[in-house]
Amino acid sequence: MTAELAVPADQIDTTFWTSPTAQEIENAVISAVLHGQPMFDHVSQHVGIQSFSFHANRVIFQTAMEVDADGVPISPASVYERLIQKNQAREIGGERPAVYLFDRYQEWQVLNGVAFAKRLRDIAVKRDLSMRLSSAAQLCITSKAPADDIMAETEEMVFGLASELDAAKNREVAPLSEAQFRLIERIDQKSPSPETRYPSGYESLDNLIGGFRPGRLCIVAARPGVGKSAFALAVALNIADEGNPVLMFSLEMDSDEIMQRAMAIRSSVPLSKLIEANRLNNDDYQRIADVPRIANVFVSDAPSLTIAQLGSAARSAVRRHGVKVVILDYLQLLVADNPRENRNQQVGAHTRQLKQIARQCGVPIICLCQLNRETTEDAEPSLNHLRDSGEIEQNADMVILLWRGHEDGPQTSTINGKVAKQRNGTTGKFELNYRRLCVRFENRGLRYGE
Repeated sequence: MTAELAVPADQIDTTFWTSPTAQEIENAVISAVLHGQPMFDHVSQHVGIQSFSFHANRVIFQTAMEVDADGVPISPASVYERLIQKNQAREIGGERPAVYLFDRYQEWQVLNGVAFAKRLRDIAVKRDLSMRLSSAAQLCITSKAPADDIMAETEEMVFGLASELDAAKNREVAPLSEAQFRLIERIDQKSPSPETRYPSGYESLDNLIGGFRPGRLCIVAARPGVGKSAFALAVALNIADEGNPVLMFSLEMDSDEIMQRAMAIRSSVPLSKLIEANRLNNDDYQRIADVPRIANVFVSDAPSLTIAQLGSAARSAVRRHGVKVVILDYLQLLVADNPRENRNQQVGAHTRQLKQIARQCGVPIICLCQLNRETTEDAEPSLNHLRDSGEIEQNADMVILLWRGHEDGPQTSTINGKVAKQRNGTTGKFELNYRRLCVRFENRGLRYGE
């Protein structure tokens, strides 16, 4: 939490989590740890220092980790020796620290060490969640911050805990042979990879990326006027047409402007006529009337948005509407949490947080981004042209660059694209037709390679 919203730990009642039962479970885990390897290795996969609520047990576990890191066998004697070196022995047993250690060592049957570690992890998670929610409740009473900020902070705290738990699960060791069996099974069944992807709807691009993957951050960058907002809207409509709800954060256009562009794309009526409705003729009216209801697209058009507010809105939309893809138009318009930071730090922090939100929500985030002024609309850009921060490339899982190509006629031009970065995937170029009057992108062809 931010310093402004934090509640002092001494104001939160934690007596429930320091009950005799909880202490007995902690002591059982410490007993297992003091019996050394391999029990320490098994236990440490499930618990960490923060899992312990009693200070003495925290000190012992921390010291056992240090002893193990030095390659020394863990035992009551080696832990006691390290405690003496750190001048911390009195923190675990007062005048009799050695006796305290040997009592813990002999107290429990180590055969149940892993079972106790799993129980302790469950208690620790509930304790952490309880403290976070208690802190949020206290904020509602004492904080002068706006309610929206407190809600955003509370959601971030809860989802942050969920993200930490997911990360812990991912750290658990599993035999590679399990993945081998799954692969062979899919090959035998001639079934595709189970990973979910959301195609853009443009064959030349999807042949390169396969679709947008949940938990990934994709940057789409171009100079102003190239059509990146129109491209993002077209992708949103294509994904929504497949029954996948999409959430668009539009910091530049309101929902009415977005609807005008969506109608132009779907009806082929020029955007200029939809903006100035008195220019519409009977044929235009008929084409507009023939457009099916645009479903599965949700829009947030707040012109001033912080990353915390975006994360809160995204998490809410995923829960309430089943949103599968999030689009942000565009990165440089996000409001900085700390205006005193330089621009590179602000943008770098925003991309890191967007990546975190994507993983928390289990959705791809497609984030539009400006290119710097060193490039022109019709010059091929590169990754070092990303504006304001080198961390954009570093934090992104995929970077798509767009620029203008040749003119095919008075109403149609070519937009060149390049997948300049893709983790675990290929890079390459693609082309799309762009019908300027109705701001519509269409399939064209594919060119591989750089």
